[in-house]
Amino acid sequence: MSLISYFFPQTIEEFSSKFNGKIGVKEFFGQKYIDVGGLQQSGRIPEKLFDRGLCKLLKDRQPGEIRKILLLGIGGGTLIRILRKKYPLAKIVGVDIDPTMVEIARKYFALAGF
Repeated sequence: MSLISYFFPQTIEEFSSKFNGKIGVKEFFGQKYIDVGGLQQSGRIPEKLFDRGLCKLLKDRQPGEIRKILLLGIGGGTLIRILRKKYPLAKIVGVDIDPTMVEIARKYFALAGF
């Protein structure tokens, strides 16, 4: 964690992908996130959007009702963490067409097993 990242976003590492083009792993306010094409793909902002969307989409479902989840595109795992918290009994299978994103998720966002 860099003190400078509390004032300016810092690039930790950049990757090149045939599926997503230039991918950056960045840190801002002490939090890592994935940037693709200038859009934040993981982190606090997408987490709030995903959480709000899931609450509305699945408002009539009880946590024990959902047992299997297929996630297309794992990114930095923001949605996986939300789903694990909301549906602890569910088995989550995540797939991604981009092996670079899977590598980033494992290296920087502690997503093993996907």
